[in-house]
Amino acid sequence: MSEYGWIAGGLFMTFFLLIIFSNLAVYNSSIVCPQSAQSIQEGLTGSGSNVITQISTIASVLFSPCSGLDWWIYLLIFVPIGFAVIVFVTPFIGS
Repeated sequence: MSEYGWIAGGLFMTFFLLIIFSNLAVYNSSIVCPQSAQSIQEGLTGSGSNVITQISTIASVLFSPCSGLDWWIYLLIFVPIGFAVIVFVTPFIGS
């Protein structure tokens, strides 16, 4: 497999896991912290929300204490995948 296949696979897995775990975090935070469910909903679908607002809302929910995600999700999934993407993409910057 070419190096581009590894990069494409790594990026796909990163985005797939981010989507799955962010949806799980939004669901858990609406149960654990019901008072924040309204602000999450406004950030995702409210008037004036754009892509940047939606991404920042999902990122803040993903790393909030209300997300209910275990430590191993951050340590064993996000850190190695993020590091691998940085290692594979860095040589292609500027070429």
